[in-house]
Amino acid sequence: IKMDPSELKLEHETLSLLLVLNCIVLVLSLLFGYFIYQKILSKKQLNGILDPSLSSNSITVTQLIIYPIKSCSGISLNSVNLTSTGFENDRLFMFIDSNQNFISQRKLPFLATVQANFSPCNSNLILSAPHINSLTIPIIKSSSSDSKVVTIWGESCNAVDQGDLIAHWFQMLLENQRKSRSKSEKQYSELFLPVYNNVRLVRIEERFHRSIEYGFVRGNNPQKHQVSFADGYPILLATEESFTEVKKHLSDGEHGEEDVDIGRFRANLVVKGSGKAWIEDVNWFRLEIGKEKLSFQVCKKCERCKLPTVDQKTGVMGTEPMKTLSEFHKDSEGKVCFGQNLVNEHKKGVISVGDSVRVFVRS
Repeated sequence: IKMDPSELKLEHETLSLLLVLNCIVLVLSLLFGYFIYQKILSKKQLNGILDPSLSSNSITVTQLIIYPIKSCSGISLNSVNLTSTGFENDRLFMFIDSNQNFISQRKLPFLATVQANFSPCNSNLILSAPHINSLTIPIIKSSSSDSKVVTIWGESCNAVDQGDLIAHWFQMLLENQRKSRSKSEKQYSELFLPVYNNVRLVRIEERFHRSIEYGFVRGNNPQKHQVSFADGYPILLATEESFTEVKKHLSDGEHGEEDVDIGRFRANLVVKGSGKAWIEDVNWFRLEIGKEKLSFQVCKKCERCKLPTVDQKTGVMGTEPMKTLSEFHKDSEGKVCFGQNLVNEHKKGVISVGDSVRVFVRS
């Protein structure tokens, strides 16, 4: 059959067009497949993979603690609400010296004996300490006249002064401490510095956004996460298995066990059931807690200072457990660490003692 040249040309052009279209479809399919693969890979890299060595119910929450005032006594709770800055009511307040700089147990160990509680509606703060009457003050959340710029670890923060009543109360507490101590005692010499003659209590300003330490939080927008007056991260995790290992070394060593409990490390979240000490430092990447599967990034190990040497019941500073811990558990850089800093990816939700913890490791 003879075909007209124009028909042959049209058929050739049609076949060429179909071939080009097929090539385009193939390329688009490959690009789409690559995009999906990268998205899945990115999600795995961001979220980690479920640790196959741990059953879903093996790790549970055993303690939940908040510290209303930075470096003061904590409150154990059966359940906590999550907020944009971690656990609700955790380290919203702190004491500052006359230079507007934060005060901690590192300088004034007796702060461990100062207890702060909230009234039922969270409108008042109730303070108590040994050998002094308790005090109840209204919480001032925002006030232009009482606004201050305060400093924590060299970082400026907006805060609200809580008034003269609590300042006077703290001054009486400080004078009691000065009367019972001597300037010649090295660990108490800080008590007598004039910088503490006008201590104030402040609350972080409600609208102030204090960003988390840069470089350790994953995701496209790590600066969206924030922290109140905690040192650097909203939540500190500790495992009972790692603390048991610390206690074992204290018992076996020349220093004796002393009265050391896990409260020395001032964690917010304590879990049990990992089956091995320090496993949280090796490959824990992300946690999901409770039926709501509330997600927490495991960001970095917590480098320890001398604060764990303060007995949280008496406010007296010693040498343990840091002396023993430094002898057997240092990281590759020679730093003494205990616990993991977390960031809560969910800003709402409730976690409770007894909740199961799912551990995700690096993919």
